[in-house]
Amino acid sequence: MNDKVPTIPVGNSYEPTGKYGLLNMLGIKFEERNLNPNGDERAEDCVVRSILMVLNHVQKAKDVTYTWEYVYDKLSSIGRKHHRLMNNYWVVKEFLEEFGFQLVVPIKNVQLGTFLITHTTNSYIVSFNDHAFAYINGTIYDTKSMLPEISYNLSMPLKAIYVPKNIIPWTILKE
Repeated sequence: MNDKVPTIPVGNSYEPTGKYGLLNMLGIKFEERNLNPNGDERAEDCVVRSILMVLNHVQKAKDVTYTWEYVYDKLSSIGRKHHRLMNNYWVVKEFLEEFGFQLVVPIKNVQLGTFLITHTTNSYIVSFNDHAFAYINGTIYDTKSMLPEISYNLSMPLKAIYVPKNIIPWTILKE
């Protein structure tokens, strides 16, 4: 009789991309990117950083590069015009429409993890639980300090997704 009990390695929530981390087990990739010009990981500028990452990825073929200041100033201007904060959904929507993106409010209870697993092509800005990040071709681009929060919240419902107008993710369908 074998006295040894087999063990299954379990990921540490602080190492979600490690060999046994949840993101890795689900096949979701993560690349650390902090596009804040001061390198500040807690600047609460996730909307600006995620837009900047996606725009520079999408516009790369056109040889156009945007700056953090450009995105920040343009969002601020739109927000001021509508008397809303610059990270408000409708402010971000108006900004991104110029670049061929649309706002999608997911059907009730679509979880962050479900969306990430089922949408591994194209460029998205994903918003959940008061945070936003860039999701490009199956890879999350964000600061390393946000990685535990993303991993921990995979079962949380999405709040909004900004997607290219030429695609319609299944989550857009209304009940």
